[in-house]
Amino acid sequence: MQKFALCFSLILFFGCMSTTTAPIIGPAGPEGPPGQNGESIPKELVLELKNTLEELNNSKKSFREEIVGTVYYIFGIAPPRIGFLSLTSFGNLYKLENINPIKRGDSFLLLGRIDLRNDFISLSVLPGSDDIQQSFLAITQNGESYESADLKNWTQKERIPLKQ
Repeated sequence: MQKFALCFSLILFFGCMSTTTAPIIGPAGPEGPPGQNGESIPKELVLELKNTLEELNNSKKSFREEIVGTVYYIFGIAPPRIGFLSLTSFGNLYKLENINPIKRGDSFLLLGRIDLRNDFISLSVLPGSDDIQQSFLAITQNGESYESADLKNWTQKERIPLKQ
């Protein structure tokens, strides 16, 4: 029975194979009647499409990553880790860490990303002291806020209640 099924499958397979290598193209059919000129789409829809395209062209800025804020940081006491932290509109954090307390660093290194957004607008630092832990706050354009004490773990805070 297995040989019969195998034989039947092979016959079916080879029987359905094409023997030509290129398709045969027939003559073109008659051309259809022309459509109406500019009247097939409502004018309101065309205007809405134009406005949407204009907004899209104006908002191309949101597709470019830009630096939106730079702050300093100090971690530790002896010797302290000192440097600058820059935030981009995409939420990427770059640090420029000093080589030692006197000699400045030379290049920015990607530290991480706060969240998968492209509307960050601000970065602030609350300096630490004996009783206060240093803290960083990043804000988005629509009022979302993120806080971190170590620049690695970011906690989303309550949204700023902006008037719409």
